[in-house]
Order: sequence, then C-alpha cells, then structure tokens
Amino acid sequence: MADWLKILISALAGLLVGLLSEPLRSWISSKLKERVMRKALYRSMADLYGFFSSGQEPTRRQQYPVAFIEANLDIFDHYSSTDTGTFYRLSEAPFIKTFFQLARKTFDELPQQTGIESEAAVRAILFSLESGIQFGAINSKRISKLLSKGPSWRGIPGTGTG
Repeated sequence: MADWLKILISALAGLLVGLLSEPLRSWISSKLKERVMRKALYRSMADLYGFFSSGQEPTRRQQYPVAFIEANLDIFDHYSSTDTGTFYRLSEAPFIKTFFQLARKTFDELPQQTGIESEAAVRAILFSLESGIQFGAINSKRISKLLSKGPSWRGIPGTGTG
C-alpha cells in the first residue's frame, strides 16, 4: 500500500473518531449529571417524606426526629435553578417539582397554619410522592431503600449522631 494512502486512511479515521466522540462525550457527561442530581434529590425527598410521614407512622418518629427542611429545599432550589436543562430531562421532574413546592409552601406557611391546615398540607406532600410512585415516575425501590436507611444526615459530624 502506498504511503500517501496510509496517511489518508489514518487521517480520515482520526476525523471520524473525533466527530463521533464529541457527541458521545457530551451524552455521557449529561447522563452523569442527571445521575448525581437524581441521587441528591431522592435523598432529600426521602428525608422530607420520612419526617412528614412520621406524624402518621409511629415507627418513623424516632428515625426522623428532624428533617433539616430548609437545607433539603435548598438542594432542590439549587438543582432546579442552576441546571434547569438537566433537571427537566429527568423523567420524574414534574413530580419532584410538585413535591418540593408543596414542602416549601408548608414550611413557609407553618407558623400561620392551624392544626387542620397543617395536617392537610402534610397529607398533600405525602400524596404527591405517593402518586409519583403509583404512576411509575418516582422509583419506589430507591425511595424505600433510602427510607429504610434513615435520614441522610445520620453520621454527619455536628448533627449529634456522627
């Protein structure tokens, strides 16, 4: 084979690999971002769900004595506002958004609410996650696993359990 033909073939092969690798690298990067985001959001949802459901499920009362509600809401705010494209690529984004919006509303209005209003708000939060699970948008196995492990803040220095 002539030398110029070898050079031409290797140059074309390099061009082809370069053209194909960039979209692949971009796709892999976006999938990794989605995975990290989903993991953080599910952890926050499980913490909030565990805390809010502890009023109805006595077994969770000791497991979820506090929720760090504002910190969990900040996690959602961060991901939904700084990387909206990735957030809305998540198939469960509408359910996640509803869950956190209800939790935010309940948290913000808690001081003004009566017992009945507060109970109804908590039921709405719980229902939003349960309906997401029922419709198959929220991964029930992942939520159950996180709930069974307990709050994500357990073992963190400074929380009294680390």
